[in-house]
Amino acid sequence: MKKTFHDKKVQLFLLFISFALILSLIDVVVEKLYFKDSLKNTALHDAISLAHEREEYLSNFLQKSEDMLLSIRDLDLFGDYINHLAHENLIRDIFLMYAKSHPEIMKLRYIDKNGRALMRIDRATPGSAPFVVPHDALQDNSRRYYFTQSRLKPLGKVWFTAIDLNLENDRVEIPYKPTIRAILPLEDKGEFNGILIINFFMQDFLETFVTMPLYDVILCDDRGYSIAHFDRSKAWGFYRKPPYTIADDFPRAAQKILSNDLTETRSLTAKRLDVPIEGGLHLILQLKQSYLQKEERDSTDHSLFIMSIILLASLLLSFIVVKLFSRTLLNLKQLNDLNETLTIASRVANIAFWEYFPKDKKLIWSDGASNIFNMDRHALPATSQEFFACLDPEEVAGVRKALTASIRKRSEFYTLHKLHTQGGELKYVEQRAKHEYDGDTHIRSIGSILDVTEAKRKEREITDYVALIDEHIITSSTDLSGRITYTSKAFCEISGYSREELLGQYHRIIRHPDMPRELYVDLWHTITGGGTWRGEIKNLKKDGGYYWVDATISPIYDEIGHKVGYTAIRQDITDKKLIEEISITDGLTHIHNRRHFNDLFPRIINAARRHDRLVAFLIMDIDYFKQYNDTYGHQMGDEVLIRVAAALRGSLQRAEDFCFRLGGEEFGVIFHPDDRGHATAFAESIRTAVEGLRIEHSKNQSSPYITASMGLICIEPGDEIESDELYKKADELLYRAKAEGRNRVVIG
Repeated sequence: MKKTFHDKKVQLFLLFISFALILSLIDVVVEKLYFKDSLKNTALHDAISLAHEREEYLSNFLQKSEDMLLSIRDLDLFGDYINHLAHENLIRDIFLMYAKSHPEIMKLRYIDKNGRALMRIDRATPGSAPFVVPHDALQDNSRRYYFTQSRLKPLGKVWFTAIDLNLENDRVEIPYKPTIRAILPLEDKGEFNGILIINFFMQDFLETFVTMPLYDVILCDDRGYSIAHFDRSKAWGFYRKPPYTIADDFPRAAQKILSNDLTETRSLTAKRLDVPIEGGLHLILQLKQSYLQKEERDSTDHSLFIMSIILLASLLLSFIVVKLFSRTLLNLKQLNDLNETLTIASRVANIAFWEYFPKDKKLIWSDGASNIFNMDRHALPATSQEFFACLDPEEVAGVRKALTASIRKRSEFYTLHKLHTQGGELKYVEQRAKHEYDGDTHIRSIGSILDVTEAKRKEREITDYVALIDEHIITSSTDLSGRITYTSKAFCEISGYSREELLGQYHRIIRHPDMPRELYVDLWHTITGGGTWRGEIKNLKKDGGYYWVDATISPIYDEIGHKVGYTAIRQDITDKKLIEEISITDGLTHIHNRRHFNDLFPRIINAARRHDRLVAFLIMDIDYFKQYNDTYGHQMGDEVLIRVAAALRGSLQRAEDFCFRLGGEEFGVIFHPDDRGHATAFAESIRTAVEGLRIEHSKNQSSPYITASMGLICIEPGDEIESDELYKKADELLYRAKAEGRNRVVIG
C-alpha cells in the first residue's frame, strides 16, 4: 500500500515534468519556424515605407530648389539685369541673400546665352559665409555639359543634373564635394537666353538619406554605379579604379534592381525613386547582418529562458502538489495559498524572483538574478543589507521607506530604482512584492525584479526627440474651441510670447491685420470638417513685428477616434516672403506693382463671387502730370508719385483692400465696400486726400494743387464679367472724368 502510494507520487511528478518539456519544445519550434521569419519579413516590408519616405524627402528638396529659381527669375529687377545689365549691385545683394538664407547652397550663378558667367556667389563649406566671385575669376561655361544640355531643354522649366562630384577647372575637386545642380533655362521672346543655376552641397543630405539603424543602404544611378554606400570605400563607384557597381554586391539581383520600379527578395528591398533627376536613382535596403545576428541570439536566449522558467515552475508546482497529495486533509486556506503562490510565480517568471525572510534577514534569489547583477549565483546578495549596498546611495533611503510602508500597510510593494552591478554597470530595475503574515507578524516577502535599463534608454531617446522638436519646430495644439493648450519653444521664440502668455489664449493673439478674413473662414471650415488645411500665414509678433509661416493644421483624435482638438506645424518662410515682396512691389512708391495687380485682380473678383460680397475697383490718373514734370522737373515728379502712393495706402480701411501703381502716374485701388454709397464716399475721400496734400501745380487747370481724375466701378456677386473687361470699363470712366473737367470721380 505504501509502495503503491509512493509510485503514484513518482508518476505524478514525472507527468508534470513531461508536460513542461512538451510545452518548452512547442515554444522553441514556434519561435524558430514562425517568429524569426515573421520578424525578418516585417522588417523588409517596412523598408518599402522607408523608401517612399526617402523619395518624398528628396522630392520636397527638389521642389523647394525649383521654387527658389523661379522666384529669382520672376523678379522684375532680374529681368532688367539679364536684358540690359541694369541693377547689378542689387541683383548681387539678392543672390547673396538667397545664399545666406539657404546654407546648403554651394554656388548660385547666372550664365548668359553665350556661356559666360556674369554673376556667381560661392560658399566653401556648408554653413560658411557666401562670397561674390570677382568678374576676372568668372569662367567660360559654354562647353560644360550642363550648359550645352540646357540649350536642348524646354525653356522656362527647371531640370536637375545627376548627383555627382563637384568639378573645378574640369577636375574632380578634392576632398570630394557631392553636388546636384538645379538649372533653369531662361528665354527671351521664345529664344534661349542663358541659365540660372544652383549647385547644392549634398554630403550631409546623402548621409541623412542613407543612414538607417536597421538597414545597410546603397544609392545608385541607372547604370548601377554607386553614389552613396554603407561601406564608404565603395561610394562614388564611377570614380573608383576599377569602377564599382551594384553587380559587385548583388551579381544575381543587379539587373532586376535596375530594370524594375520595385524589387523584393528574401534579403533586400530596392526601389527606383520617382524623382526628376538625370541618370535616375535606385535606393537599395538590406537588413544589417548585425541586426539579424542579434535577433537570432535574442530569440535563442528567449527560448532557453522560457524553457527554464517552465521547468522551474513545473518543479515547484509538482513539489507543492505532491506534498499536498500526501496529506490527508486539505483545507480552503491551503488552496488559496497555493493559488497566490502560483500567481506570484507567474508574475515573476519573465525575469527573476526572490524570497525574503525578515526573522533572519535572509534573501534567496532565482537563477535569473545572476544576469541582472552580472555575478555568479553564489555571489548574489544574501541579506537585505548586502542588497541595499548594490543600490545608488541616494536612493537607499527611499527604497527602504517604500518597502517598510508596504509591509506596515499590508499592500503590494513597488519601486523603480538604479542598481550597480558587480562589473560597475549601472542598471534600472523595477521591483514588485507581496508580503505574508502570521497574525500581526511579517514572516515572508515574495517578489520580482525586472531589468528595465533598455526601456529607460528608449524613454530618454523619446524625451530627447520631443525636446528637439520643441526646440526647432514651430508647433501648437488647441482644444476644439481653438484655445491654445500647448506651444513649442520654437513657437514662443518666433512670436515673442512666453508659453504662459500663450496657453489659454486663442490664435487671434498673433493674427496680423494684413491677412484677409476669408482665409480664416476657409481654414476653420476645413479642419472642423475633419480635413487638413495647408497655406501661408502672416503672423504678428508681440513686439509689433511680423513673420510668415507655411502652416499645416489637422484635427487630433483620442484613442477611440473622438476629435479632441487641433494641432498646427509651421515652417518659417519669412525670408522667402521678403523676396516675393520685392517682386510685387513698385520700386519707387513701395506700393504693389502692375504685375501683382494682374495676378490679384481676377482672384479677388472670384473670391467675392464665392462669398457673395461686393467688390469695387478705382482707377486714377494724376491730372496734367506731364506738364508738372516739364515745369518742376522729373525728380519733383517722382516725389509727387511717392506722396500720392502714401496717401492711397493711408486711406485703405481693411486688410483685404489693396492699392497699386499701374504705370507712370496711373494708380488703382481694389476694396470691399458695404454698398455702392460707401464705395462712392470712399473714392471721394481718396480724391480729397490727394488734393489735400497741397502740392503746388501751376499748370493744373482744375486746381492750384496736384489733383486726380478717377473712374469707379462696382462688381456685384452675380456679375459674370471678366477682369479684363472690368478694367476696360473703369478706364473708360476715368477718361470721362478727364473730359468732364478732371479732379472728379465718375461712377459706373
